Amino acid sequence: MTPKSHLIGNITRVKGINGDVTVKLLTDFPKNLKRNTVLYLQENLSEENKLSIEKIVLSGDIAKIKFVNINNRDRAKELIGSFLYKKSCKSPKLSTNSYWAYQIIGLKVYDEDDNNLGVVEEIWRTKTNDIYVVRSKNEVDNKDTVVNKVELKSRDFTHKKKEYLIPAVKDIVKEVDLKNKKMIVKMIPGMEDI
Repeated sequence: MTPKSHLIGNITRVKGINGDVTVKLLTDFPKNLKRNTVLYLQENLSEENKLSIEKIVLSGDIAKIKFVNINNRDRAKELIGSFLYKKSCKSPKLSTNSYWAYQIIGLKVYDEDDNNLGVVEEIWRTKTNDIYVVRSKNEVDNKDTVVNKVELKSRDFTHKKKEYLIPAVKDIVKEVDLKNKKMIVKMIPGMEDI
């Protein structure tokens, strides 16, 4: 079943004084984004969250976008941190064990011992293979349940997010279960960032 919307990118900052924003692209087809393309601030594609591209400049996985009616820096600042979605069309079929970026972003990631490592928040594109950036807060235990306040006092938790860099290769990514929004990976030394 084709989803109603595809994740396109994340607005990361304001660029200049005229309402331009910088977008970290999460789409496999950035060249499909052009003037008058309609994007949405929510997955459900509601009319009140509709934005139309007035101008776009692509540079790798980054885009500088000016939206219609977003005409100053203050209005653009309100959009920082927002995800952008595009109405889905029928996606071409991919080969086995290949996935669109929108299918991977948001998956919960577990190691082979069923320890929760976090959620795929970004995909870095490299020449050899993609890297899944998985982040998790330390206050969540291995079975995906929040530690109660009593235990929290007896443990030395920092509230810093842990980050794992997972190469998107079949020797590491053992299973992708889109139905249950879950990925299982084989952990090897060096995959955990500081």
